[in-house]
Amino acid sequence: MVRSVLVIYPHWPPSNLVGVHRVRLLVNEMPDLGWNPIVLTVHEDDYEEPHAIGSESLVYKDIEVVKVRARRPLKIAGKRLVGDIGLRAWGALRRKAFDLATTREIDFVWFSLPSWYPCLFGPALNRKFGIPYAIDYQDPWVHDVAAQYKWHHRAQWTVRLARFLEPRALKRAAFLSAINRDYMAGPIERHQRIQSLPNLEVQLGFSQKDHDAAPSDIQPPWPSDKKVILYAGAYWEQGAPLFRELLEALAQVNESHDIDSDFHFAFIGTGHPRLPSLQSIIDKLGLSEFASEYPDRIPYLNVLSLLNQSWATMVIGSTAAHYSASKVFQLLLAGKPILAYFHPASEGQEILKDCHAHQYFSHYLSEDATARKAELRSNLLKLLTNPVHWTPNLEPLEQHSSTSAARKLVNTFESCL
Repeated sequence: MVRSVLVIYPHWPPSNLVGVHRVRLLVNEMPDLGWNPIVLTVHEDDYEEPHAIGSESLVYKDIEVVKVRARRPLKIAGKRLVGDIGLRAWGALRRKAFDLATTREIDFVWFSLPSWYPCLFGPALNRKFGIPYAIDYQDPWVHDVAAQYKWHHRAQWTVRLARFLEPRALKRAAFLSAINRDYMAGPIERHQRIQSLPNLEVQLGFSQKDHDAAPSDIQPPWPSDKKVILYAGAYWEQGAPLFRELLEALAQVNESHDIDSDFHFAFIGTGHPRLPSLQSIIDKLGLSEFASEYPDRIPYLNVLSLLNQSWATMVIGSTAAHYSASKVFQLLLAGKPILAYFHPASEGQEILKDCHAHQYFSHYLSEDATARKAELRSNLLKLLTNPVHWTPNLEPLEQHSSTSAARKLVNTFESCL
């Protein structure tokens, strides 16, 4: 018997957001597991972010996608007040969800967050049609705000709103899923009802088919004669201290050992409107000869191509223990040494260890700055002067594949029916 799940997520290829690929990877696998997915999303013409051209090809041809239109971002006196795609398309998504529930046989509804707001009509869908729904946390909805944001800052008001709205979205949910346990620890602790649900950890996942589809003719922005150690991804408030410490450690290594000019550290897609640019930190530390920032985001498939062309790769995490370091999947599949720096409580460390790929892992321990900086310098020196033979074992990755993750998810759907 084939069942149907309505997957509500406002972004879809060609969106270049990371979360798109979590949802896409899971949806692609569902038909082979006895579930027919109907993806309800927003038309790409209403996205504010640049498109990842070509990423549409990564969606399997038998996936049904229904698109609605969103309102334009609300601005007053030139200031952007409402830009969130889930808010701008909330009414259209709700109307179409109710229409599909009326005209189609829907067995389950699955919301993935962020955007946070579409899941607020989950309880109404459940009341009217009796369809169970679940909520997936790609990030915590209620979270700590960076210390520099004062009480009146927009980020503070966003979290206050989250504390008010989250219990309303969760009050009829059949279960929660998340990239890791810590992402849903908050709602489980805050809402007693959630503690008895079959809450599910489902990593970001990966598919070898994505790497096979990466173009081979992408020209890197750095000189072709360089041994590039590449970071491709976000740069954000909670991660900023780790980026700075890694660059400071690199400057100290250069002062004491004179780094070979063949090496080059490249940071791609790291532009941030409020943080000091990585390039400004690189210049201040006198590292311009050895490091460069390319702040603009580039399409997902181009990122995979550049990872394949690099000499080594980097994954840099967060001051928070819950950071999942999901990039490790793509880096392991690229087959290049991985310089990693994130909290040891992150599941990313276990994945690297399981794959025998943790030779250049540095622990972020907030209480011991001296030890972590010494470990960073040691791993940088090891990578740049005496690299170890890189032979990871990728067999343990199978438990985190998109097929394995989707099987866990649909099994939980079925247990709730």
